Amino acid sequence: MNKRLKVSTDELKTCLFVVMYRDQSPGENVMQYYQHLIASLAGKENKPHERVVELLKYKGMGETRKAIETWNMPRFPISGKDLLEMNVKKGPVFSKALGELRRRWIESDFQMTREELLDTIGEVLSDIRS
Repeated sequence: MNKRLKVSTDELKTCLFVVMYRDQSPGENVMQYYQHLIASLAGKENKPHERVVELLKYKGMGETRKAIETWNMPRFPISGKDLLEMNVKKGPVFSKALGELRRRWIESDFQMTREELLDTIGEVLSDIRS
């Protein structure tokens, strides 16, 4: 289809993204919903910030779009090096632990510090292994 319409792969992925998320309700805190969406897709989805902006254009949410365009996602305070220093070996557990720490950080509205996240690593690892 994209050859017939001469749509780039990136444009096609953006269209599919909009179709996938267009009917999802952001709830009461609209800005927070879209910030969390961007953060949860970072690293998994190419250009999540730009795709969310396109979604907001589609939904006619001009003010939220402007706010999201200027929003800079905070830097995730944990790196793989931190987990390696805590004797977490590379592999599936490592990957899941890093993902769970990222999820907790996003749920805290980007407020959890590096130390607070590292304090939860024991709990995270036991949850993953059980």
